[in-house]
Amino acid sequence: MQAELVFALKKIAELGGIENWVEVSTHELGCAMGKSQQSASLYIKQLQAMGFVERLPGKRTKIKITESGVKELTALFKDLEKILYGRAKFEILGTVTAGMGEGRYYLDREQYAEQFFEIFGFRPYPGTLNIRVEKEYVPQVLALKEKEGIMVKGFVEKDRTYGDVKCFRCTLAELPCVLVFPSRSHYTDVIEIVSRYHLRKSLKLNDGDRVLVRVNLDAK
Repeated sequence: MQAELVFALKKIAELGGIENWVEVSTHELGCAMGKSQQSASLYIKQLQAMGFVERLPGKRTKIKITESGVKELTALFKDLEKILYGRAKFEILGTVTAGMGEGRYYLDREQYAEQFFEIFGFRPYPGTLNIRVEKEYVPQVLALKEKEGIMVKGFVEKDRTYGDVKCFRCTLAELPCVLVFPSRSHYTDVIEIVSRYHLRKSLKLNDGDRVLVRVNLDAK
């Protein structure tokens, strides 16, 4: 698809056209794109002919992106994601921070430890390394949470339910580790790292130290 049409489709999406009918004139759309009214009108006609938008005629055109248009935008996003972040890895930069001690409590549960050994080949050190993510890397965390990951299943013990944990293989200073997202955690600016090692001691880390986590998306 031509770059101008991609840009036009993106602008319509930004105006809310994925979920709703957007009322916008071709003049307004052209201004938003930095193009003439005539060019914007042509782009809409071409997108409509390709089946990417629906259009209700009138003085102020109503436009909505079709299911095919949404699929096209999604495919473009995935292509850009591969270019920007690489197909197989994400990098997250942050600073070491103190945790609440919850990681140790959960990793002491034998059911979790056994699954970690079966899946990752090691029994985790009973505690997680907490990293406060730098602001510009938060989108990577949000994107990771939407990916499939490797699931460590939850269980019930003594009438208490322990949730699933979504995991990704990663490295920290070349040490093999696992990035974990407990199902009940809603943090986007703090991540937890699990390893067979006591990472603070092994890497001589203190609160406030900057670290880079490299996440391998292909490894299972």
